[in-house]
Amino acid sequence: MHFDYDQRNGTYLVVILDPIQSKQLVPHQLQMLLNNQIPQLLKVELDNNNDTYQLQYDLTSKKRLFQVLQTCPPTIQMFYEMAFRLVQTIANSSMYMLNEEQYVLHGDFIYCGRDVADLYVCYLPIPSVYSVSMEHQLRLLLL
Repeated sequence: MHFDYDQRNGTYLVVILDPIQSKQLVPHQLQMLLNNQIPQLLKVELDNNNDTYQLQYDLTSKKRLFQVLQTCPPTIQMFYEMAFRLVQTIANSSMYMLNEEQYVLHGDFIYCGRDVADLYVCYLPIPSVYSVSMEHQLRLLLL
């Protein structure tokens, strides 16, 4: 899987799926992401060109988490609030028929909105794409 950034009509994180990965898209999860504004998830659009699918995550007016943390280190209270919001977002995934193992909790895929605690995460509607368990992803991120 490859990703890139696109800055036409806003800023987008573009995840490019090969034909095999495109066939693995989970239809109900993809439809939930496309048709609903799920709290704390990056809004996604789907583009299909010649058997290549692209998931385009809207990053307009958002900054990468680690860029924000470098310029404004969080207080311990803010750190706990950020951790709580991440865990709460993942815990609420079943309300939207999403699988908690398909969130990507990596510094390149977590963005901030208005402030450090206004976090947005990336969800990939493809099973077993990111082979690191959710608990391990969370632990690595928090450390």
